Amino acid sequence: MSIYSELLRLALASESESGDEERSVEELVDRLVECRLELIRSREEMAPSSTRAAEWTADLIAHDMALVRLCKRVGIDQTLTDPSAPPTERDRLLSVLAARRIDLGETQGASTE
Repeated sequence: MSIYSELLRLALASESESGDEERSVEELVDRLVECRLELIRSREEMAPSSTRAAEWTADLIAHDMALVRLCKRVGIDQTLTDPSAPPTERDRLLSVLAARRIDLGETQGASTE
């Protein structure tokens, strides 16, 4: 199992226990946009490096948690938590959201990797 997919799965399970699954679609979109902006800001201020790997991974996990939650709420199947997910899965999900006219603002076209 990939370490990243396991970390993401564990983070999602932990969030489920805290009752965060009751958020509205609008709240989930807001959270995803917030996470995408944080990733972009982090990349512009300081590119990921070996000294920042833990923080970058945490930011990416937060982003993907928001993405998985939103996809689940709107009925989009995702494989980000699957260790054999293709590297393009995140971009595919963002494209499907865009096709469904879920507005992620200016950050929609920005890649997180």
